[in-house]
Amino acid sequence: MRKIRFRAWAKDWPKETRKMFTGFSFRDVYSGMDEAETTCENGENLKGPDWDDLVLMQSTELLDKNGKEIYESDRVTDGINPPFVVTWDYPLLARLAEIEVKVIGNIYEEKK
Repeated sequence: MRKIRFRAWAKDWPKETRKMFTGFSFRDVYSGMDEAETTCENGENLKGPDWDDLVLMQSTELLDKNGKEIYESDRVTDGINPPFVVTWDYPLLARLAEIEVKVIGNIYEEKK
């Protein structure tokens, strides 16, 4: 069985400490999200109470032309058309699987 991968943006944290937690999946926890704990790629742990402060984004399981994993809310470009945001729109995901795109950021960490 495949693991469904996520990343999370700490939206309600103070601006100087906001960050993206990447590369985790949820463990089978029967006591609910308040007790859930998971470990990210960089070794950080996320625990139940933290979930309320996070925006979760699921991996599309697609890779960009540089081998970077594409998540929902990523901004991508094909080098021809204007950049666009990845959503769970099936025709969009089917098209992403056919063309070569590059991840150029996401809607949360964009430089203003």
